[in-house]
Amino acid sequence: MRELVTHLSALDSGAAETVKVIAYFDRLVEGRAGLEPIVRGAAVLSGCPAR
Repeated sequence: MRELVTHLSALDSGAAETVKVIAYFDRLVEGRAGLEPIVRGAAVLSGCPAR
């Protein structure tokens, strides 16, 4: 995944950032994160406050 991000960064920074977000949530799911960490991560990425 890191290699993909590196290649995409050179071509399209927006696509590279999208892959980073996907990788972040993949790690949460693989780690069997509960709903709260997933929602908190989405809130941080969207710029909304998490409560």
